[in-house]
Amino acid sequence: MAKVVVELLTKTHDRKSFDCGSPDQNEFQQQRARQHADRNYSKTWVAVEEGDNRILGFVTLSMGNVVFENISDELRSKLPRYPMPVLHVGQLATDATLQGNGIGSLLVRFAAEKAIEASKKVGCFAIELVADNQIAYDWYLKRGFLPLVDRSMRLYQSVETLKLATQVPSS
Repeated sequence: MAKVVVELLTKTHDRKSFDCGSPDQNEFQQQRARQHADRNYSKTWVAVEEGDNRILGFVTLSMGNVVFENISDELRSKLPRYPMPVLHVGQLATDATLQGNGIGSLLVRFAAEKAIEASKKVGCFAIELVADNQIAYDWYLKRGFLPLVDRSMRLYQSVETLKLATQVPSS
């Protein structure tokens, strides 16, 4: 596989051939992602092989917040008592033929970098997302995401944790 890059979804990307196995996510990526971007509801970024337009995976990002009461007691004691600003991952999917090849992890790292960038310019406490099934939920847990206390499939990872995880060790 050639070098994989992440770039903003455009009209030139091959949206039709993408199939992650989830009709809802396929439909979003193929029919609504660009409309949402045009309206500034969210932005969708795609993983592609450099120089190719076939979508290998995608992540959709927008701003949101996490209600203070849904954050763990341990962390809550260190935070102001109001909703915390987050970068919300609305969608994240990999083409079914490439699942298990690191595309999802690449897209999570990309989202982490965007959250860190946002935290330098505007308030951004964490990445927050909703896993759409137990397999995805467990996948996020293995990558350091923490569940919110509302017993939903919602998870988060603080920007401070993301910064530590993305630091390059000095030699």
